[in-house]
Amino acid sequence: MRLRSASLMLATALTLIASPVAAQGRPHLTGVNGLSAVLPALMNSAYGGYTTAIYIEDVSHSALAAHVSIQYFDSNGTLTGAGDVTPSAGIPFWGEWTVRQDNGNSFMPGVAGWGQVTSNTEVAIFVNEFAPGGMDGSSYTSIQMPVGGGTTLFAPAIVNNAYGGYTTGVGLNNTSATMTTATVTYRDQSGTAVKMQSVTLPAHGYAGLFSGDSTLALPSGFAGTATIASDGGVLAGIVNEVGPGGQFSSYDAVSAGASTLYAAAALNNAYGGYTTGMGIQNTTGTAGMVTVTYYDGSGVSAASVTKPIAANGYLAIYQGGTDGPPASATGYTAAITGTVGIAAIVNETAPGGMQSTSYNGEPTASGWLSLALVENAGSDGWSTGLGIVNVTNAAVTFTLVYFDAQTGVLISSTSLTLAAHAYLGRYTPSDLPAGKRATAWLTGPAALAAICNEQSASSLMSYNGQ
Repeated sequence: MRLRSASLMLATALTLIASPVAAQGRPHLTGVNGLSAVLPALMNSAYGGYTTAIYIEDVSHSALAAHVSIQYFDSNGTLTGAGDVTPSAGIPFWGEWTVRQDNGNSFMPGVAGWGQVTSNTEVAIFVNEFAPGGMDGSSYTSIQMPVGGGTTLFAPAIVNNAYGGYTTGVGLNNTSATMTTATVTYRDQSGTAVKMQSVTLPAHGYAGLFSGDSTLALPSGFAGTATIASDGGVLAGIVNEVGPGGQFSSYDAVSAGASTLYAAAALNNAYGGYTTGMGIQNTTGTAGMVTVTYYDGSGVSAASVTKPIAANGYLAIYQGGTDGPPASATGYTAAITGTVGIAAIVNETAPGGMQSTSYNGEPTASGWLSLALVENAGSDGWSTGLGIVNVTNAAVTFTLVYFDAQTGVLISSTSLTLAAHAYLGRYTPSDLPAGKRATAWLTGPAALAAICNEQSASSLMSYNGQ
């Protein structure tokens, strides 16, 4: 009887939190905010065999089914394929819908482009990019519109055969209904412009820009940043990083810098050998200082490093070296602060160096974070882990809730507490039965940032909680 009463109380609480009245006090950070989201690079066996899949979760304020459509645009800005539309019943509240780009509704084989998602209610979205031959894959988080796009974008880590052989590519699209010209300025650590590149994008057009392109001719070993500015069109973009052992990772180009960014997982030989490195870009024309402070699972400051950053400059901070915290099996979180506006990404490398992933530093925290897919040895072979950080100066109690990915039915709810600045690594197989695919929700004070790592025997991928 007590168990039944507790279940009814939880169900009632979830309904209230999902209602429009209860939702008014939280930041609107998720998915498409009922309007649109952009997926800047989608592929059907393109660039030698890369294929993408989109994962969409219904996180409606009012417990409505999500009715979602996806339109696909090629490099010429032409609508291509029939597009994808949810079945008539829509995505159930807290449920998830997976859409692959090799399903016959988007691009012809060998073609890449971008996608626009529209929905009648809020959804959280990320994209998995699968490499040919089952090698390391990658993920990126959807670009929330209109705040995620812009006439200027910042890419904090651009390389050409650097760090032992890593090279990047940019998937860039014009979300506007008129043609635009984008100028890409590549700068080194000192902020000096090394190369400039101009690309004309038709209305709704797409371009793939490769840092190793012989015409661009970036110096071999180049490590720096890119600033992408249009002559009026609203741009969105992602950056792919490919390593010498087939490592593959991705992050979002961002439309603005911030004075503080949060890295939900900063690792030095954690979880059997995972290590991270940060790429930090000064988004301003003024020199400044950057401080990275590391906190352990108890919220205790384990180490910090402060370095100058040139105007428009670049910093690489490696957690496995002298700039990082002591080695720890359970990892850290990090706060990255600048006296100037900064953008930052975190690269994570798995033991053995054959798998890598990237995620964006978060400029804000939320009391409502959705993870569109978490798994324990799911049907696609993936298991996931969450990196969760309390970004505030006070302890917080929050709830981790799991829902069945297919039906949206509640699976479990767990109350957790994090000390000020503390980090928690939460392994999904510890929470869900084998074979289960679910969505996850973190709810509590507006104090949390999170990432989700997806891993199989051959791949490591990650996306930001929304």
